[in-house]
Amino acid sequence: MRKTSLLVLLLTLMAVLCPAQQVSPAPWSKFQFMLGSWSAAGSGSPGEGAGEFSFTFDLQNRVLVRRSHTEYPASANRPAFAHDDLMIIYADEQQLFHADYYDNEGHVIRYAVEFSADGNTCTLVNDPSPSQPRFRLIYKRSQEGRLAISFDIAPPGQPDNFKNYVAGTATSKAAVAPKPQTNPNGPIRLTDALVEFFSGDWIGSGEFASGKKIEADVSFAQDLDRQWLVYRHTDRIPNKYKALGMWGFETGSSRLIMIVTDNFGGARRFSSEGWVNGKVVFEKTPSYPPPLNAGTSSGVNIRERFTFERQDNDTFRMTYETSQDATNWRLGDYLVFKRKR
Repeated sequence: MRKTSLLVLLLTLMAVLCPAQQVSPAPWSKFQFMLGSWSAAGSGSPGEGAGEFSFTFDLQNRVLVRRSHTEYPASANRPAFAHDDLMIIYADEQQLFHADYYDNEGHVIRYAVEFSADGNTCTLVNDPSPSQPRFRLIYKRSQEGRLAISFDIAPPGQPDNFKNYVAGTATSKAAVAPKPQTNPNGPIRLTDALVEFFSGDWIGSGEFASGKKIEADVSFAQDLDRQWLVYRHTDRIPNKYKALGMWGFETGSSRLIMIVTDNFGGARRFSSEGWVNGKVVFEKTPSYPPPLNAGTSSGVNIRERFTFERQDNDTFRMTYETSQDATNWRLGDYLVFKRKR
C-alpha cells in the first residue's frame, strides 16, 4: 500500500511540474554584462574592503548564482572581519526575475530584479515593510569589463529614502589580452592566453531563440605549427549541424579571423578585433559575394556574429546573432560550454 501511495504521489508531482517546463525561456541575456568572475573594492559604513564575486549559471542554466567574499581590515574601532554571501537569481512563471540573498550574518533578503531601458543597469530591491528597512543593490556597467556597485538602505517607514551604505567598483578577472605575439621569422600568432583557454574538448547546452533546447560537443586544437586553432562543432541529436572552423591571424590584414565550413555546404569568413577582456567577437565580413537569394529576398546579405566569452576557467558561452543593419542584433542561439575532464 505504501509503494502504491508513493507512486501516486510521484505521478501527481510530474503532472504538476511538467507543464511548468513548457513556458517560454527567460531573457537571461540581460545579465550578460555581469557574468564571470570579478575583483572588487569599495568603502562605506563598514569601512574599506576588497574581495571578489562571481555570477555563474547553474541547474542547467535555470538559475544564476552569485557568490561573494569581502575582507575588511582591522580599524581603530573593530577587528578585521570577512563577509560572505550567496544570491540565487531565478525567473517566475511570468518570466520576471527575482533574487534570494543569504549571508554569513544571517540576513535573508528577497529582491525583485529590474533593468534600465538601455540595459546597462541592474537594480535589485526588496518590497517595502513598515517595520523593516528596505534594501537596494545596483550594478551598473561603467565600461567594458568594469562595474559600478552600490548598496543602499532606506529606514523603516521611508521606503524610498535610500542612503548609500557601501559603494565600490569591480573589474573583470578576464584580463585584457596582450597584443598578438609576433614571430621575427614568420607571421603573427595567436596569443598564449587564447590558445591555452580554448584548447581541449567541451560539452555545451543552451537554447535557440524559440526556446528549443540544444546540446553540442566542441573541440579546439592547435595545427599548422600553431598558426591556427582548429575548431570542431557537432550538435547532439536531434539537431544535425556540424562545422569545422579555423581561427588565426591573417597575414595580409593582421586581423584575427575565423573561417567556418559546415555540413550544409556553408562557407563563411568572420573577422575580430581579438581576444579582449575574456571575449572574442567574430563578425561575418563580405569577402564572398552572396548569391542573389542569400540572406533576404532582396539579396541583401544578413550579417552574422559569433561571441565566445569566458565565464570562468572551465566555462565559456557561445552566442550566435544576426542583423540586417549591424545595429539591431537578434539572438539565433546560445550554448554554455563546460570543459570535459
